[in-house]
Parts: sequence; C-alpha cells; structure tokens
Amino acid sequence: MNHTAIHVQVLNDFSRLGNVMDQHGEAELALLPATSLFHGRTYFRYLCAQHPFWDFVDSTCSVMAEAAIRDAAAHEITVEQFAEVTARKTAGMRIPLAAVCYRYVRPDLLEPWCVFYDLLACVNQAMNDVLDWREDLEDGVQTLLLSEWQRRKAEAQSLMGWLLTEGFLWVRELVCVWLTELERMRPALVSC
Repeated sequence: MNHTAIHVQVLNDFSRLGNVMDQHGEAELALLPATSLFHGRTYFRYLCAQHPFWDFVDSTCSVMAEAAIRDAAAHEITVEQFAEVTARKTAGMRIPLAAVCYRYVRPDLLEPWCVFYDLLACVNQAMNDVLDWREDLEDGVQTLLLSEWQRRKAEAQSLMGWLLTEGFLWVRELVCVWLTELERMRPALVSC
C-alpha cells in the first residue's frame, strides 16, 4: 500500500469513527464490536499479553471514553476544549501507531507520532464539523463551529449567514494554523 492510499485509509477511518461519535454512523456502529475483535487478534500475534502495549491500549481507551463523555455533555466548546477533548474522541487511532512502535522496539517514537496524530484529529474533526453542521444543528450536537457561531454572530444572525460572512473563513484560518504546525513536525517524523 503506498503512502497516498494509507493517508486516504486513515482519513476514511477518521470519518467513520467521527460518524459514530456524532450519532450519524448507524452502519459504522454495527461494525465496531467486530473491528475490535479483529484488531485485538492481530496485535496478539505480535505483542504478548504482558507487553506494555496493552497498558497503552487501556489508557487510550480510557482517554477516548472520557473525551466522548465530556464532548457529549458540553454546552459550549472553545478551541482549547476542542483540542483537549473533542478531537480525542478518536484517540483509538493511536493504537496502531503504538503497535508499530512497540513491534519494532521504538517506543521513543510513540510520543511524537501521537502529538502529530492529535493535531491531525483536530483538523479532521473541524472539517467534519463544517461538513455536518446541518445535521449537528438539527440533532442538538454541540460542536466548535456551532459554539463559535453562538459567540460571534450578530444579533439574530442565522448560522448560514454567519458561515457566509465570517464562519468559513474562521474555520479555514484555524485549520491552516494546525496544518502549518503539522508541516513543521513532518521533518522530524520523516527522519524516524
């Protein structure tokens, strides 16, 4: 599998998990128990039950569960909360990173790759918020985009009005900051 195909697969996985977390993924939700079974079975082939990898899996699952609970209970989301909580709903994607690092005895690479992943998750979730704003608004799902609209809108300004006058530009600028940071990290990760 080439790098482009891997990137597309990761983004597809992000979207599927985001759909489940945002209550839009009935098909994905039905597949979750099976995927965890297949993933766990694969990891056991390479990493014994006593391996530190499994502690990482446990802590990552805890982070993901806490983030999902905090995100679902949020009434207003700031950029800081978004980076700390909302984007971490998909922290389970760190598990394959950990498996590779531990399998090749390079646990020192795990932290920089997790930092990169967390920032990539922010970009993905922000884009998801833009693409799903109508459904989120109708379903009462609080997102960073909807919170910013509430904070920044003119009196009686509709969400569409705010998006057209300011919102899309605001999201673009935020995502560009994150993409610039991802690009800054790239040389160190490529040399790993």
